[in-house]
Amino acid sequence: MRRTFNLLLLLMLTAPAARAEPFMLGGIQINEPDQAVWAQHLANNGFNTIHITVYARQGVWHRDDLHAKPVDDGTIQKIRAAHDAGLRVALILRIDLDHAHPENRFLWHGLVLPSPDHLDAWFERYAEFVLQWAEVCEAEGVELLGLGSEMNAITATRPVERLPNLERYYLDAAQQTRRRQALLDSAHKVPDELIRAPGDASTLPSLNKSVGRSMTGPRR
Repeated sequence: MRRTFNLLLLLMLTAPAARAEPFMLGGIQINEPDQAVWAQHLANNGFNTIHITVYARQGVWHRDDLHAKPVDDGTIQKIRAAHDAGLRVALILRIDLDHAHPENRFLWHGLVLPSPDHLDAWFERYAEFVLQWAEVCEAEGVELLGLGSEMNAITATRPVERLPNLERYYLDAAQQTRRRQALLDSAHKVPDELIRAPGDASTLPSLNKSVGRSMTGPRR
């Protein structure tokens, strides 16, 4: 038994070390420093297509405030690295909603819906965005160009007879104020242990003032 154990130990010590696989980032956004290595790693693991996304920036969600970003070298390098590795490329155009605008807070980019007086100008700008990248696709041999990704409100196939409730809510400051006040008036019904806020209770002065108590004080 001892001789068998010694033999196994010797084999373990003299066996060549297994080659460690390189660590590769995953997820929605990939920022590998070497795109060629990343693309080849995908090809080696059986992938045949890579999806690359480019964005136009949308300002206020219901206006023609759409701005296409210039073609960047980084995207071109990703396309070329993918093709060099034998991968096909799908280039997807999307809208990035700028949440620095108060009107856009809590809104998803799929809710972008220009008002009728802004609609034609919006589509003119979107067409410029599309043509800019269509030329890149033609020059670089991109296999697929995807339009309208996650533009749910503006590409809906049902006729819009009135502004949808959610969009109408975010255009109505008075309705937002009423809803917020109703929530504040009901704050005393929420158990303290369910309230989560950064810092201490002083970070929510309007809530404390509205219900007439501190966040950690006694219940009414």
